[in-house]
Amino acid sequence: MELALATLADKKLYKYRAIDPHHPEYVSRILTHNELYFPSPREFNDPWESKPQFVAGPVHDPQYRQRLVTVITSMMRNDPGIDREAVRRRAEQHTQEEVEALVTAFIPEYWEALERYRVCSFCSSSRIALLWSHYANAHEGFCLEFDASTDIFGGAFRVAYQDEYPSLDIADDDDWALLKASILTKSSDWSYEEEYRLVSAEPGNDELLSVSNKKFVFPPNLLTAVIFGAQMEAKDRKQLIKWADQGETSPTYREATLSATKYELEIRPIEGDVEEEIREEEEQGEKEAITGRQIFWAVVAFLILVYFLSS
Repeated sequence: MELALATLADKKLYKYRAIDPHHPEYVSRILTHNELYFPSPREFNDPWESKPQFVAGPVHDPQYRQRLVTVITSMMRNDPGIDREAVRRRAEQHTQEEVEALVTAFIPEYWEALERYRVCSFCSSSRIALLWSHYANAHEGFCLEFDASTDIFGGAFRVAYQDEYPSLDIADDDDWALLKASILTKSSDWSYEEEYRLVSAEPGNDELLSVSNKKFVFPPNLLTAVIFGAQMEAKDRKQLIKWADQGETSPTYREATLSATKYELEIRPIEGDVEEEIREEEEQGEKEAITGRQIFWAVVAFLILVYFLSS
């Protein structure tokens, strides 16, 4: 399987997001706590995902039958109440119809096992217009840039796209094949996303990213940039910068703009110190608020004086 570290020329991954006014914490915690959400596969937005076709090969083939017996007995290795030798002898006598029935019986166990997986999606570019439309609230959202030159984000798997469901033989005891068919293969209709996925599990092990309650805390220095959407409002830009200032991340800020000659986006740096400009605006706003209060109380004092002088 292809990893981001080996396939991305610029060693960057991108994630498109938008601020949800009802749940701003979905975004704020990325910047204030360097925290990413890893949903389970059942939360994916594509109803065709994670549905490989499980098949049974020809059981009359001695080599295939031996592979099948090995897989069936290994599935029972953690159940001390089962006589593995009896299972082996029974598996050696299975007919083709019985093996195909096993395939059907295996599907609920597959879904139960799949529930342990945790997945976070990224893509290889910050200039995909459809992703700005679909995931960044019609260009009113933003895009996060992550450093994929290390084993963390560089360990994201490249998603494969094809027209037919992936097929898995029940006699294949290959965890990587199962992972690719279940989580890393999508319909060709989605190929424009150029997707990469970080994969973990709960409970996990030392070989996986440490995900807890579907959340992964990444090293803050790996968030390298925040790219504002072409139609993002100034107040939302300011809010993102404020959240970043509250946390340990130190991203640079860029903005997406519409090309003047083509149907495409251009990503350009924002001139000046945007954080300093925001602080200056806030200080000016505080001064104006103070001046406004002073004028108000001066008017009140004047009206009181007029009242007493006229009475």
